Amino acid sequence: MSATDMPPQTILIVDDEPANLRMMVEHLEVHGFRVLVSQDGISGLRRARYARPDLILLDAILPDLNGFELCRQLKADASTSAIPVIFMTILTIPEDKVKAFAVGGVDYITKPVQWEEVLARVTTHLRICALTHKLQQANYALEKKMSEHAAEMERMQQLLQSRLQK
Repeated sequence: MSATDMPPQTILIVDDEPANLRMMVEHLEVHGFRVLVSQDGISGLRRARYARPDLILLDAILPDLNGFELCRQLKADASTSAIPVIFMTILTIPEDKVKAFAVGGVDYITKPVQWEEVLARVTTHLRICALTHKLQQANYALEKKMSEHAAEMERMQQLLQSRLQK
């Protein structure tokens, strides 16, 4: 399967500003991403659990459940914990940036955003996620082979011992 045969990657944007959502959706869709949106934290959490997007762009300031708490809940849920979360917010003080990473965010972009930067960070984190998944699959396959090899060695050892006892 070639890259062009693969379905588009899905990005969930959680932001309460319609103008921000509109611009982000337009820019990401132009680059072939499937984009979902939520305008508050609670619907963002529900949508993330249901749709399981490949990446989440998250504003820290939301009307109900703030982005930090939303990220904390996403990372505590086994069904959404592996989804990379990039904070995109107007908050610029170092404490907020540190807090975003402490609750599980993988990156932090301050608004107003530079679209080339957003695209670069999104594609980088999607690539890291895909490579991590491939590595986990390869590791699982290797562990399975090692287990099969160990079982075969045990069987051969038992066969050898039984022949030596004759």
